[in-house]
Amino acid sequence: MKLLKWLLTIVVLGLSVSLYIKGQELRGTQVDGDGIGVQLLGIELVDRLPESKIPLYANGLWVVAFILFLVSIGFIYFNVKKSNS
Repeated sequence: MKLLKWLLTIVVLGLSVSLYIKGQELRGTQVDGDGIGVQLLGIELVDRLPESKIPLYANGLWVVAFILFLVSIGFIYFNVKKSNS
């Protein structure tokens, strides 16, 4: 059971980092044509994202990444607290 809790923590933290990096990539993207396709972990999120909405999507990814980061910190805190008591 301990291993499963730590594994869940690592997965949530990894997803948080992945979302943050994708947000950073979106900020530096140059659009040529109708828009860009956005993929995350091999899953296509948006087929044609217009240039005007790129900052909105990047900020959204950063917010979700920050929330997941806080959740993973909470998991770490409770896992360490449980193992110490």
